[in-house]
Amino acid sequence: MSELNTLVEPIARYGQSMMLRRRVGTTNAFTDVSVKGVARAYQPNELLGGLQQGDQRVVISSKEIRDAGWPAPPASGDLLVWNSSTRTVRGARHIKIGEEILGYDLWVRG
Repeated sequence: MSELNTLVEPIARYGQSMMLRRRVGTTNAFTDVSVKGVARAYQPNELLGGLQQGDQRVVISSKEIRDAGWPAPPASGDLLVWNSSTRTVRGARHIKIGEEILGYDLWVRG
């Protein structure tokens, strides 16, 4: 069993459907990928280094991104849409075991 399953299975079971979007150049066109993610608000004691009340942490798996050939990794300025709301990715970091990227830990605002 791949290490990827350690992240993918819980997100597939408990995550919300989301759309990760990236603007194509300076056009009004986007390249989208459907992902599942688990979101939570930052706690007051975590509001450091530019984090603001209302910002959220979203963990997504890399599987859907890789399967769709979407231009990974998620980056600052990408959009994440769920629950009829659009949030802007402010930061992203890889979640890895060894050299395998299991997913992404996103900081979103909006």
